[in-house]
Amino acid sequence: MYTATTATQKVLRLNKRIRAVQGGTSASKTVSILLVLIDLAQTKAEAPLLISIVSESFPHLRRGVMRDFLLIMQTQGYFIDARWDKTNSIYTFETGNQIEFFSVDQSEKVRGAHTR
Repeated sequence: MYTATTATQKVLRLNKRIRAVQGGTSASKTVSILLVLIDLAQTKAEAPLLISIVSESFPHLRRGVMRDFLLIMQTQGYFIDARWDKTNSIYTFETGNQIEFFSVDQSEKVRGAHTR
């Protein structure tokens, strides 16, 4: 079970379009942000959202935030294998909202708008 850490409480208080979360190593920043994004993707009922999680390289992304995302989804019983596009690293929620993972070394994702 995940509890509201200091980092989670800080993330929940942020309300600007671009949000920065500071903290040391093992400060639960990644997990806290993922919990908020998963909640948003599961509950947002308006026009479908595309949430992008970006890292410096794909191996870094896969070993870090993507691993945490999949662990949270599986541990909480949210993960449905058919909704995980492993090739494109996109999870589509029941709401139609998506969380995609890509790295800045995938230049085509960074240069132009990604469309559904």
